[in-house]
Amino acid sequence: KRGIPFYLFIHSFIFESDSFKMPSTYETFITVLGWITIGLCGLSMAGSFATILTFTLFKNLRTFPIKLIIYLSYSILLAELFFVIAFYVYDGFFCIPSAMLFHFFFLADFAWSFCIALNFFRMIVLKKREYEVTSSE
Repeated sequence: KRGIPFYLFIHSFIFESDSFKMPSTYETFITVLGWITIGLCGLSMAGSFATILTFTLFKNLRTFPIKLIIYLSYSILLAELFFVIAFYVYDGFFCIPSAMLFHFFFLADFAWSFCIALNFFRMIVLKKREYEVTSSE
């Protein structure tokens, strides 16, 4: 049994024709893709949680650059959590709040990444320039 020609699949997907039934392999593909997404989100949450746990257990790691990474880990953990919640409650009461928090924490990920990059720039580039200025005098 041959599959559906690609152009018919795209045509039916774009125009949403009722005369064309999606194949069962499409639903299987979406289901498998959903499980992969949830699994990888869980893996990301576990990694963020392990980073936070390591930070809380070892007090000698509590420096400013590592604190920035911990804030990023909190943000990633909460973003992935609200993503999973939004994945399952797309019709319920928690749909809009979880979507708002989901977007907020992903934007916070970008903000914390910028803070980390700025801190690295200050630590590496500006310290090197300061060293070059003092050594040339």
